[in-house]
Amino acid sequence: MGTGTGWFVAAAGAAWAEVLLAAVLLRVRGGRGGTGSAGAVPGPAALALLRGGRRAAVTVALVALHQRGAVAAGRKHTIRANGGPGRTRDPVQLGVHRSLRNALDLRALGRRPEARRAVDGLRAELGRAGRRA
Repeated sequence: MGTGTGWFVAAAGAAWAEVLLAAVLLRVRGGRGGTGSAGAVPGPAALALLRGGRRAAVTVALVALHQRGAVAAGRKHTIRANGGPGRTRDPVQLGVHRSLRNALDLRALGRRPEARRAVDGLRAELGRAGRRA
């Protein structure tokens, strides 16, 4: 992992395993989102949603955004947007980034309507592909 990811662990209050899983998923899949074609391996956010739920999917999206410099540490264990979301088409990353109009902690970020809609959309896409989230 690159330098500067310690803020993320403090902001998320998550275990190192969750952050490492997110980074591994992003490296293995190349940061591609969505479920892809039928039978294809789901993207990192989809795998996180299947394995760990809404919070895990938001965490993976935040790691991807952080790797591109689109989010940064805020004050008192919060996360803030740091410019635009970059060239991503991943709906979860876009929803999470849109949710960061103000600095938020991970729990509040997962409850924002933009992030919830994005994760719910991914859940529906996985349902249509025959995967349970």
